[in-house]
Amino acid sequence: MRRTNILLMIMILLGGQLMAAPRKPAWVKQRPNNPDYYMGIAFSKKTGSTIDYMQDTRTRALRELSSEIEVTISSNSILQQLESNNDFYQSYESKINSSVLQTLEGYELETWEDKKEYWVMARLSKTKHKLQKEMKLDRAKMTASVHIEEAQKHLANQRPYAALESYFKAALSIKDHLEADLTHRSVNGTQNIGVAVQNGITTTLQNLTIEPEQKTYQIGRTGIANLKPTAQIYQNTPEGNFAAEGVPVTFKFIAGSGNLQEKGVSDHNGAVSTSINNIRTGLKNQQVLIELDINPIEELFKQNEALFKLFLGKTPLPQAIIKIELEKVLASFSMEEIIVDDQKVCESLQRDVKAILSQNFFTFTQDEPHSKYAISINPTVTKGETKTGNGYTVYIVYGGLNMTIVDVSTGHEVFTHNISGVRGFQPGSYSHAITAACRTILSRFQEEVIPALEQLDL
Repeated sequence: MRRTNILLMIMILLGGQLMAAPRKPAWVKQRPNNPDYYMGIAFSKKTGSTIDYMQDTRTRALRELSSEIEVTISSNSILQQLESNNDFYQSYESKINSSVLQTLEGYELETWEDKKEYWVMARLSKTKHKLQKEMKLDRAKMTASVHIEEAQKHLANQRPYAALESYFKAALSIKDHLEADLTHRSVNGTQNIGVAVQNGITTTLQNLTIEPEQKTYQIGRTGIANLKPTAQIYQNTPEGNFAAEGVPVTFKFIAGSGNLQEKGVSDHNGAVSTSINNIRTGLKNQQVLIELDINPIEELFKQNEALFKLFLGKTPLPQAIIKIELEKVLASFSMEEIIVDDQKVCESLQRDVKAILSQNFFTFTQDEPHSKYAISINPTVTKGETKTGNGYTVYIVYGGLNMTIVDVSTGHEVFTHNISGVRGFQPGSYSHAITAACRTILSRFQEEVIPALEQLDL
């Protein structure tokens, strides 16, 4: 019984202490002035969720603390070296304060509350913060230095893509320290890590070459071909050019189309191949681009795309082009003359249209019965009205063009295209307006007809 009474008295005393509001600490009454600490103080009214107002107050106190930490951009930083990249420079500068908040460590928190208010004071020793920052920077430079050494070893073993991967990993290692002095001293000497990384990437890319074993392939008009183009990838050094192993590339049509193997990796002899078949026969001169595949490295920078672009710089990726020439198809060609007021006009239009078709698709013959296709083109230009203003007259003409292609053996029309609604207007005379209209007709012929023919199996 006596024991029960004692416990009851203790609970009453403790309860009384819990219910009594603690005295306000000095930092609630007046903000402390301590030059040895960064400090942030915030308070909230006790409304809404307890978790919400406590978390909000803590965040605002830390944000105020972080705003006191000045970040200066060193003259030896990569940002100063690359200040010409103004967009990235300004973007990084604007993110510095938020990054300080996200990386705060070693701070102390004190809280005080009564029935109505909740207060938080966050403080961080300036000496401790400086030491932590220096330790992080040293670790980042050390890690980056290791990756740079790895890259140099890969280059010595003729594995330039592995070297690029190591250089970019070094860039990721220093991503939070671009404003700092990145000078690093080791047994191998002194170097600026940021500059070493960018120079390494640039030089490695510049010393990579892609050389197709055969630059031009000629195939029949059927487009049924099974090509296996091979390219050789070299790493160029002062001692000579060496076969580069493990370099990924992409293959893609940049003119024409067909089925092709889109990716490949160079073997120990530096060779990489693709296979191409079912080439569409619309375009005579087709091209396949072979280019270094940088995407696997870019994947490492999903959250840091701007950083990737910064270190990649403006150095073009190594590339080469394979040409595929299709045998031209035999065709006859006829084009009506344009007559205005019993005068021939736009005579150059016929020559230009025929030259474009000849360059890309057809060999022309006057022997229509022995040709595969018969091409007929009918351009039109007619005078329109004039518009008179203060001291000038504008002459307006209207024009268009119709083109058809007929299969000579069957008599079936396989292609037709109509260009309409062309207007030519010029001051001075109808002659000037007619010339303007014909230029527009030719331009639209190239923009509309040529792409349509490229999709046609001729």
